[in-house]
Amino acid sequence: MNYIKNLEQQVASLTAKNSDAVQMLIDFRAELMSSKFIGYDSDGDRMDWMSTSDIDRRLVNLLAAI
Repeated sequence: MNYIKNLEQQVASLTAKNSDAVQMLIDFRAELMSSKFIGYDSDGDRMDWMSTSDIDRRLVNLLAAI
């Protein structure tokens, strides 16, 4: 394979990875803005918490995508 074709494949691969990572960030932000995390629970507790393991999982997936 010639040099230019190799570079074109690398660019395509990196572009796809970037698009995947951006989509993961958009999805994560949408989840944070969902009704699951907004407002108050029936017992008066705030609903804006997320477990550290959930956040860690999202970050690991994001890092794997880039």
